[in-house]
Amino acid sequence: MLNMIVSILSNGQAGLLDIDLLQQQKVLEARAGINPLAEYTTFILNGKPREGQTLEEVQTLLLAEIDKLKKGDFPDWLMTAIIKDLKYSRMKSFENNNARTSVMTNAFVKGIEWTDVVKQIGRLSKITKQQVIDFANANLNNNYAVVYKRQGEDKKVFKVDKPKITAVTLNRKDKSDYVAEFLAETSPRLQPEFLDFKKAITTLPLKNGLTLDYIKNTTNETFNLYYIVEMGKNSDKMLPLAISYLPFLGTNKYTAAQLEQEFYKLGLTFDVSAGEDRVYISLSGLEESFTEGVKLFEHILQNVKGDEKALKNMVADILTKRENSKKDKGTILRSAMASYAKYGKVSPFTDILSADALKALQPDQLVAIIKNITGYQHNIFYYGTHTPKEVAKILNKEHKVPATLKPIVPPKEYPELPTETEKVYFVHFPMVQAEVMSISKGTPTFNKEEQLLTPFYNNYFGSGLSSIVFQEIRESKALAYSAYAQFVSPSKIDHAHYMQTYVGTQADKLKDAIPAMREIVENMPVSEAQIQQSRDAVMKQIESSRTTKASIYWNYRSAQDLGFDYDYRKDIYNKIQKATAADLIKFQTQYVKGRHYTYLVLGDRTKVDMKFLNTIGDVKELKLEEVFGY
Repeated sequence: MLNMIVSILSNGQAGLLDIDLLQQQKVLEARAGINPLAEYTTFILNGKPREGQTLEEVQTLLLAEIDKLKKGDFPDWLMTAIIKDLKYSRMKSFENNNARTSVMTNAFVKGIEWTDVVKQIGRLSKITKQQVIDFANANLNNNYAVVYKRQGEDKKVFKVDKPKITAVTLNRKDKSDYVAEFLAETSPRLQPEFLDFKKAITTLPLKNGLTLDYIKNTTNETFNLYYIVEMGKNSDKMLPLAISYLPFLGTNKYTAAQLEQEFYKLGLTFDVSAGEDRVYISLSGLEESFTEGVKLFEHILQNVKGDEKALKNMVADILTKRENSKKDKGTILRSAMASYAKYGKVSPFTDILSADALKALQPDQLVAIIKNITGYQHNIFYYGTHTPKEVAKILNKEHKVPATLKPIVPPKEYPELPTETEKVYFVHFPMVQAEVMSISKGTPTFNKEEQLLTPFYNNYFGSGLSSIVFQEIRESKALAYSAYAQFVSPSKIDHAHYMQTYVGTQADKLKDAIPAMREIVENMPVSEAQIQQSRDAVMKQIESSRTTKASIYWNYRSAQDLGFDYDYRKDIYNKIQKATAADLIKFQTQYVKGRHYTYLVLGDRTKVDMKFLNTIGDVKELKLEEVFGY
């Protein structure tokens, strides 16, 4: 019953929270969910306020939707559509082995009969609207706890004296009886399977000058359709804003809420997203609704209408989210400071419209961008059960584009800065811990030779519980809550390789943690046995990996971005298969040892030893406004 109620309230498209609160832009975020445990289940509503809105006001809005539920104030068709959506969601979920095993494990742990799991949607489909109303009135009353997350300092924090910790000497040679017995167990090795893009992907021309990339779905009766435009924010800063605006708009025939409801009735999802260099417009759902979905899909793109109130609310929400980002340490360090270190003041992260420019936007400006987006050269990808000719016929009829497509607008270039000296960028953020990330630019463009051994190096040295970094920094010396190091190869052929490390620790341990990390990066500890285990682990990962379904296409696009027209994992596998400890040491010496680093330190100025930071390199304290660009 709670699963049904959650879907009535919050299904991402046509739920009460979706239509009444999110579509109407009354709150920044709102959702419903359940956490089913073996003994008790919690039913949860949560929301985030818009600028100037109190948490109590959000609470009132959420509870008002519960009142509507209890009165039965939701459309009769909604529960039928929910069943259709749940069937689709389960089919898509079960394409993934992790999802399948998760459902099995969950049933086992909670003592749920497997027949009940299999028949769950059938049971849900028999629930009546009156049963929902009766259940809600009987169970959803004043029996809840409310939690507010507010800004400020908690004066009642109880502090515990920090105990003394002595270093543990690592022993990488001896094995316990259990480990020896475990490692002696053998399992059959699988043969790796590499993709043949030419066989897996069918490409055929459309009459409008576009091409269709096609992969057949042999698993279930669902489809995915993508229009992919090879330009994003770096080509036009207003493009992602227009894409974000689209879900709040109606057409000359439907309101925005009606469009969401129409898609939901059909068992379809319409989605748009824009990154730095690509725009994705996608339609997915039940194959039986494909043709109707494409018609509705195209109707929106051709007939969308501006809404001044929706634009003002969207701009206000963007500005609120920007301010919220400056309160999130993860965003500060990994996005804002990392971009500043790589690019300087002007980066893809900071080069955005100012608050004044956002407030000056007019609906017609963004609507024009939306209507013109498929007037540019773009790619079309379909994954489903229709034949290529059937899909081409539908798209030739329904997908309206100009006789002459406009060329893609080239992106703005953001040069990646060289790391020539040791530098420290410090940002004050009130917290007990301190976080340090170091970044070093290496080879300025993609180098295949570096890419081939990168998974081997990272597995052995920097990532995972058995890596050198984790063992040395956390397990042996207790210098960090979290620590890793990774050699990062680019995703685009014209971008650089980077070496990156991270330590999250107590502020007073920085002077020990940073030198310790630097020491093992420069002089990598060598364990022949561990190197062999890492090599085998990477090979087994590739051997057991199976790229199937629509993922084949996205692997193909990723390979193209690096200049490959084939599955280059085969090259990685062949290289690592023959690699030795000497090859790994050579990689570390050639590409890692002796580099300069930019250190990004996030912490409380009153707790961090600034004199120590000055011993690392030139220290520059940055304000949040500098690293965020606003």
